[in-house]
Amino acid sequence: GGGGGGWMSWVLGRGGGGEPVAVVRVEGAGAVEGPEVVCSDETEASLHARRVRSAWLDVDGEACFVDLVENPEKYTGYGGFNATRIWQAIYKENCISDECLEGRVFYRLISGFHASTTAHITAYFQAASGEWLPNVDMFIWRLGIFPDRLNNIYFNYVFLLRAVAKVAPVLREYEYSAGDDVEDAHTKQHVARMLDEIEAVGACSSTFDESRMFASAEHDRLRDEFRDKFKNISRIIDCVTCETCKVHAKLQLLGMGTALRILLDEHTDEVGALDLHRNEVVALVNTLHKFSDSLRIIGEMRRLSQEREWRSALEYGAWGLVPTALFLAAAALL
Repeated sequence: GGGGGGWMSWVLGRGGGGEPVAVVRVEGAGAVEGPEVVCSDETEASLHARRVRSAWLDVDGEACFVDLVENPEKYTGYGGFNATRIWQAIYKENCISDECLEGRVFYRLISGFHASTTAHITAYFQAASGEWLPNVDMFIWRLGIFPDRLNNIYFNYVFLLRAVAKVAPVLREYEYSAGDDVEDAHTKQHVARMLDEIEAVGACSSTFDESRMFASAEHDRLRDEFRDKFKNISRIIDCVTCETCKVHAKLQLLGMGTALRILLDEHTDEVGALDLHRNEVVALVNTLHKFSDSLRIIGEMRRLSQEREWRSALEYGAWGLVPTALFLAAAALL
């Protein structure tokens, strides 16, 4: 791939101000498009101390802590031909026949990932004034008038919910250790509350039923193809030259990959036998949050579109309502 450097694993930890942090290799080879990631101000000695005292931190001298609060998923300026080429490669190189359920599921997962990324870009867009504001026009024309893309965000959300619900017993007993007893207790409480809420509403939506996957005579071949295609997407993302974009893409791919392993791996029928790496737990929870936030963004964009409807009607007449009406009709299908 292009000049994005290598890739390090994720960790669940906190920076000096209590913010969540991840680890990413930031050695640069070639130009970086868009803003670079902002690394936490930690010395080599403090990194070593954090690694020693916490089972959740696994770093080396070639990595830095990336503050996920200081580096949210948003518009970075990375776009044009390079961004288009990345998405084209993801779709074209990783196609599975849509004649089988597995192929349709794979496409919906990737489409939902793409749509969720677009939702965050349009929700946190830098205007000409320098302010960060929602870009309703971009949202409508890239997502709002495409009900299938909106539905695929919801599909991914349900997919992740089912994975988290399945592995809930493991997550409840997981050792969340970031080197601070108070913070560790808060983390465990928040995880328990999240799992309680998921179990209360149920994660058994008919939108997705993993038991129907890989049930044909070609299940072994399809499962291997599914895995290989997903891994190839991660390799393609390595070619992204925007470090901030790569951080969030890799995080979500690891979260989705973890969900796939939980739900579709042939050896995960026994929940107690699941051996989740700390990086997988971090990515799974963060990715569920991202898709949840994407659904919030859709609702917020719906509200902003409704406000624009009245202004457009007053200024332009009925023609000003067309894009908004299309979006509201598409969003109503969710």
